[in-house]
Formats: sequence, structure tokens, C-alpha cells
Amino acid sequence: MLTGIVNAVGKLGKKASRGKKARGKGNDLWLTVGGLTDRADGSPNEHLRWVGHKKLKIGDRVEIRICKATVADSPVDSTPSESKEQERFQYKWAKSQYMKLRKKYEKPRANKLVKRTR
Repeated sequence: MLTGIVNAVGKLGKKASRGKKARGKGNDLWLTVGGLTDRADGSPNEHLRWVGHKKLKIGDRVEIRICKATVADSPVDSTPSESKEQERFQYKWAKSQYMKLRKKYEKPRANKLVKRTR
């Protein structure tokens, strides 16, 4: 998988709120280019990054061209796609979301015991 993402955070329109995490008066623009390996040989997959957090400004142009290539630039960064720490973090996050939202989506259960008759 290969990704090219242009991120824009902040006041992005006349009716947009600043948001809780917005910084400054303008907006924050940046580019990331990365990917994820899918190795058939069973070796560990990695998140790869060629462009980590390239600042952009209004008027910048980003062009993506699809072409065949026999060689590629080496990534500037790589991290394991799944680590024990990452797995634990995801588990804790998912559990916290479940606990926060369960009353909203789960139907109430009857706590009464039902007697069976023969």
C-alpha cells in the first residue's frame, strides 16, 4: 500500500469553528508520503515513510504521477506494522470507546431469573 496525504487542520472556511486543538489564527498544512508492506514470505511487515511531515502553504502544488519504475528511493523511516506496545494501545483505546458508548448502543438486559416449568 502506498499513501500520499495532504493534511489541513484549523479554520478552513468561513463557517468552520477553530476547534479545541487548533493552533494560531491560520491553518496547518502538511504532506505525508508513506506505505505499508505486505510481504508474502512471512517476514514482518513495516510502515514506511518517504516524507514525514512536509509543511505546505497556500499556493503550493502537490503532484502525484503513477509510473513504472525498476528502482525506488529508500524510505527515510520504517517501523514495525504491529508491535506489542501498539497492540496494547489499540486494545486500551477500543475498550475505552466501548465503555464510553455501550449505554448508547446496547439494549438493556433483563436481570431477572426466569423459572422454568416442566
